[in-house]
Amino acid sequence: MRARLPELRLLTAMALGLATAGPVLGDSPPPLFAAKSNLAARPAPAGTVRDPQTDLTWTQSDNGSDVNWEQAKNYCDGLALGGYRWTLPTIEQLEKLYDASVSADCSVGGKRITCHPRLGIHLTAPWVWSGTEKGSLASWSFAFPAGAFNSPARSDFASPGRSLCVRRH
Repeated sequence: MRARLPELRLLTAMALGLATAGPVLGDSPPPLFAAKSNLAARPAPAGTVRDPQTDLTWTQSDNGSDVNWEQAKNYCDGLALGGYRWTLPTIEQLEKLYDASVSADCSVGGKRITCHPRLGIHLTAPWVWSGTEKGSLASWSFAFPAGAFNSPARSDFASPGRSLCVRRH
């Protein structure tokens, strides 16, 4: 005999020790699920910055050298900063990091230009790779001088791409 959904929720809640006299999915979450709000109070690890608008934590600076997409991905996947797992951001996450009212120096080919990253993030070049793929051979990257998107080939070294890593809470 199959359990109906409300009974299944109750049995699951009982197994987790969350069952109370009221409904399983009531107006206020049980303490186990309310703990997420305590994460925002924790300081970001050294070398990182937390974005309160998106609830993401970013590395304070990029990897510091030109890399293709595969190298950028491997850099973030292998990063152990603060004991957390890191990844390349999506193109949408990079776009939310852009703020035209903020100015910071970055460079390309030794020439200084102005980039616009929020949160005091330090970029050593204008283009940052994203984890968002475009077809089987390209991925999106984001230009912080103009807030523009580009989709170079993943193996491309002609574009001075950097790796900036992110983690979700």
